[in-house]
Amino acid sequence: MATGDIEEVEYLMLLVNTPVPRDYPAKHLGKRTDKRLLVRDFMVRVVMEDGTKFLINVPRGYVMDGSTIPRVLHSAWHPFVTEAYWASVIHDYIYSDLYHRFTKAFADNLLKFMIRRDGGSWALSNIFYTGVRMNFKGGGWGR
Repeated sequence: MATGDIEEVEYLMLLVNTPVPRDYPAKHLGKRTDKRLLVRDFMVRVVMEDGTKFLINVPRGYVMDGSTIPRVLHSAWHPFVTEAYWASVIHDYIYSDLYHRFTKAFADNLLKFMIRRDGGSWALSNIFYTGVRMNFKGGGWGR
């Protein structure tokens, strides 16, 4: 399990995906959300301040919805085009499949760090971070 602060995130494989129908099966997503299917693995290396390094690999075939943003806000922050998009894929995968390996706090901090790394403003990263911190029932931790 990761502890401490994140020092660096490096993309080892780029995000490649394709749209799928809203009713495409995904154990962690509702039937009314827009979805994308990963065409190949998406991998990042995370380096912690203490020098610890680890990989997070989102496998080909994973279904995601980008940033889970209420539809009314899509004109400002569309789930698939903001600086939060790639970070959201990693964040969602930790929530849905790696909750046994990482804490919710780590997943949320990683989201914030990656948004800033990808050019998002301080304000944008904190809006997303506050939103996910307020989500008390998301992810597998409560199962």
